[in-house]
Amino acid sequence: MVALKYVSVTQLTDLKGKVEAAIAEKIKARRHELEMELSDLERHDPSRRRAKARGRGKGASVEPKYRNPKDPLQTWAGRGLQPLWLREEIKSGKKLDSFLIK
Repeated sequence: MVALKYVSVTQLTDLKGKVEAAIAEKIKARRHELEMELSDLERHDPSRRRAKARGRGKGASVEPKYRNPKDPLQTWAGRGLQPLWLREEIKSGKKLDSFLIK
């Protein structure tokens, strides 16, 4: 071990850079190990396999079923809460079926 009291500022700065680089390399290696372990676990997880087989899972998209005639970019798949634009139109007396995408 070096007595840091007698080491120059330049040498300390150089040592600091080497220590930071070593730490960064160890973090990178450990992250890679953990990602490999996670990949193995995901491969052997039966619940994930079933979700993929059904074509569903987190983030699976569903085709839109309804479209806002005032703004065609606004759509709704019929799942979850109704969007505000659709709720307002229904409150004004329009029928849900009038917004169906043909």
